[in-house]
Amino acid sequence: MFRKYLSVCLLSVLIVFNFSKVSAQNRHKAERLLSNVKNALQALDDPKAFLLLSDCLIADSTYADGWWLQGDLQTDKGNLNEAVYAYHKALHFNPSLTQLLFSAAQLELKTGNYNEAKRDAEGYLEANKSQDKAAHEIIEKAKIALEIMHSPLSITLQNMGPDINGPNEEYINSVTADEQTLIFTRKIKGEGNNPPAERLYIAHKDSAGWKTTPLLFDSPIAVNAGALCVSPDGQTIWFTICGANDGFGSCDLYVAQRQKDSWSQPQNLGEVVNSISWDTQPSISSDGKQLYFVSNRLGGIGGSDIWCSTRQSDGEWGLPVDLGAPVNTTADEYSPFIHPDGKTLYFASKGHQGMGGSDLFITKLQPDGRWTNPVNLGYPINTSGDEISLIVNPKGDKGYISSTQKGGYGGFDIYSFALPPAIRPEPMTYAKGIVTDAETKAPLPARFELTNLANGKVENSAYSSADDGSFLICIQPGKEYSLTVTHPGYLFYSQHFALSEIKEASKPYILAIQLQRIKKNNAVILNNIFFETGSYVLLDRSVSELDRLVELLKNNPTLKIMISGHTDNQGDDKMNITLSENRAKAVVAFLIKAGISPARLSTAGYGKTMPIDTNETDEGRAKNRRTEFKVIEN
Repeated sequence: MFRKYLSVCLLSVLIVFNFSKVSAQNRHKAERLLSNVKNALQALDDPKAFLLLSDCLIADSTYADGWWLQGDLQTDKGNLNEAVYAYHKALHFNPSLTQLLFSAAQLELKTGNYNEAKRDAEGYLEANKSQDKAAHEIIEKAKIALEIMHSPLSITLQNMGPDINGPNEEYINSVTADEQTLIFTRKIKGEGNNPPAERLYIAHKDSAGWKTTPLLFDSPIAVNAGALCVSPDGQTIWFTICGANDGFGSCDLYVAQRQKDSWSQPQNLGEVVNSISWDTQPSISSDGKQLYFVSNRLGGIGGSDIWCSTRQSDGEWGLPVDLGAPVNTTADEYSPFIHPDGKTLYFASKGHQGMGGSDLFITKLQPDGRWTNPVNLGYPINTSGDEISLIVNPKGDKGYISSTQKGGYGGFDIYSFALPPAIRPEPMTYAKGIVTDAETKAPLPARFELTNLANGKVENSAYSSADDGSFLICIQPGKEYSLTVTHPGYLFYSQHFALSEIKEASKPYILAIQLQRIKKNNAVILNNIFFETGSYVLLDRSVSELDRLVELLKNNPTLKIMISGHTDNQGDDKMNITLSENRAKAVVAFLIKAGISPARLSTAGYGKTMPIDTNETDEGRAKNRRTEFKVIEN
């Protein structure tokens, strides 16, 4: 800014003498000092220039050009309020410097002084009889900001405390579905002439609070790693590396897997996802099928856009697609965060109407594939400054943001807050636990599939950790699901989630899953086989479970099983025996139709004779009404 002053102002004849208020001697001294300020600036000695300029204004406090240059220098140092004060002082002593009204208005917009920004921009237009587009934009932005602030959100930002925040700057990156692990970036001040360094940290929460350690990679190429997201189970991270030898552009997207207390060698996502341009800020959907990220590659609307790549059936990533309007604009969009509901996207934008700088917005994916018009998240989430990405928990009621609030530990701190209903995503819950071998108790890297029973589509899939068998998978209320857990050489595990009548996020499901080897007499309850009450006609939502059983039998061609039916103690005993036998036969009929040899299948109906729970409660009786299969020969 002051370089512009030197080239435009000091080389012009804008100096106005005001001998009625100051002596010629003081003005001459001020002019001489201002000439020395020019020399110091040309020598890039800014500290000396500031001292000389201070002496200049002491010599002549009415010297408009001195105040003008003071405003430019304070702007360059980031002291925006001091700069506005200096510009107004210059205008006071020389009202003809109307261009400073525009300079002041620009800074007032950045500092959140919207009424003053509007006033000065209007004054600039009036004084210059101008229709300057930039001045009109300031007025419009100030009006919008005042409207947003007129209806503030009833939220309180809660500092996450000294275990997370410190004297450096912290930026939130990602939170796991159970909110027990978060990853953030800490900007550490450089020593001496060294620039600041950004390092990734991982924090785990237990009964004693947060425990923070650096997030390290065993790879030298990951030194300049950042801008990451983590899968809901915390086992996989997608992130950005800039300047890597195996990169395709200036910054590329990578993936790494957790390996006990470390991470695998980062793998470049390849030239289908990455480009010769800048690719960064990934956000993965909870089912791992969509990867949202930011890029300034060719083919976008303008600046940096939000793109999305979809994982194909072979596991490879498809060609990225620009989200287009109304999400992207001709300005910059960045920091996408796709909520685990798979359809609520939060992002930052400089192109949509906001409070100045970049603001945070929400948009939702519609059934027809279109995105809704983005909505500003409001004040005080958004302010006059540049807002950083927002992370929202699966339940949809809490947000995490980095902010420079008063009373923090230093610079940007990480805060949490209750998310207002108007800007919440669809609520989600989750199932977590451990998968082990039923006999040895050794952990298993089993595959999970969450199937929507209404349409038979697999909505989520994941693997439990090979290290400890732990898993976490997101589940959305309002639907009915089957959860199937499989591992080669084992019988599958079946779980039923009846959430169709639940619209809010319920308590998480904590499961201890013990998979049984394919071994004689081992048995599995088929929790997703359904019949009408008192009937043996299979309901359509049983198909996904039956298909899983068909798959097991086809993959193990020597396996022979017995299907057994069971009832509760309600009704006539003889009728219950008959009903349970017919239900077992209905399952066998499905398997035979699917190509399984009848010689490998047998049936039994036990009625109420083999309960697994009490018959004194509705819940117990529901468990006793079941279909099982048992290994007869393997």
